[in-house]
Amino acid sequence: MDPVTALEMDAVVGGVLRVSTGAGLTSDLWGRFLTVERPTRLRYTWRWGGFDEESIVEVLFHDLEDVTVVEVNHAGFLDDTSRRNNLEGWVRYLDSLPAFL
Repeated sequence: MDPVTALEMDAVVGGVLRVSTGAGLTSDLWGRFLTVERPTRLRYTWRWGGFDEESIVEVLFHDLEDVTVVEVNHAGFLDDTSRRNNLEGWVRYLDSLPAFL
């Protein structure tokens, strides 16, 4: 898993989301926020650099007293390969989130 080397995020509707790992254009993520409902919901477009596919990510935060459950819904893939690749990426990144926090 490549570390994030640059992050640009303006979490307002229409704001930009850009994540880079420094591993080349195809590892860069670009998007725009579609919905920002603090503190429970984010929805944004998702496009990997160098690819035409644009999908939609929705992240929901569920406050369960002393823990927060993060639910990620990602839709709009062009094919099953893309869906599988993105699922593998989400699993890797979300599994590493507790250590990061």
